[in-house]
Amino acid sequence: MEISCKDFKVGRCEGQKVVDGETIPLVLQPLQPNKSDTKSLLSALMQNKDWFEQVLKRNSAVLLRGFDVKNAEDFNDIIEAFGWDEMRYTGAVVRTHVYKRVWTANEGPLSEVIHFHHEMVVVS
Repeated sequence: MEISCKDFKVGRCEGQKVVDGETIPLVLQPLQPNKSDTKSLLSALMQNKDWFEQVLKRNSAVLLRGFDVKNAEDFNDIIEAFGWDEMRYTGAVVRTHVYKRVWTANEGPLSEVIHFHHEMVVVS
């Protein structure tokens, strides 16, 4: 599948890797500077939903960079644009609910290393 879409351009970020010929994460940016607002991003995601989901599956991770997402409400709207079922967090780590589907990821001090792990092992 070609990585091109009329509403996004492919960018780069530090730490990107190529694994089995696929770039991880794939960086998607606004096609034009005046299309970086949240409303334009939501429109682009909804108009290209199937394409975006194929890219996400193939590249394992997508980084939306350069969009003017201001707050948790904007981020939640982006999450909900995909139409995916909500998967509530269940695990041993305390997370703070921010807004609707937005939760904190880690509240530990930045000086602490988080080693690779999988929290789902604690779910019965």
